[in-house]
Amino acid sequence: MDATQNRRAWMGLLARARPELLAALTPDDAPEVALQREPEVDAVMVRGRAGAAGAPFNLGETTDTRCTLRIAGGVIGCAHVQGRDKARTRRAALTAR
Repeated sequence: MDATQNRRAWMGLLARARPELLAALTPDDAPEVALQREPEVDAVMVRGRAGAAGAPFNLGETTDTRCTLRIAGGVIGCAHVQGRDKARTRRAALTAR
């Protein structure tokens, strides 16, 4: 598995993690961070394929929260999480480094 695939797998795991488990990984006294993009809620279009092989179609919209931050030392963390939980998204971005 190359570095890009490894990062995608890790980010997927963080995005699906239960909020209380993610909170246990990143306590409130986390390292100093500078928010590059405040956690913000947006709508994204979900696409599907009939039988996983047919022509793509728009299934509908869902909410998505995204956040980008710079951690002490210059490392940038970025996360997109389905839903409206801004604290969870910030923690995912912090853990994504």
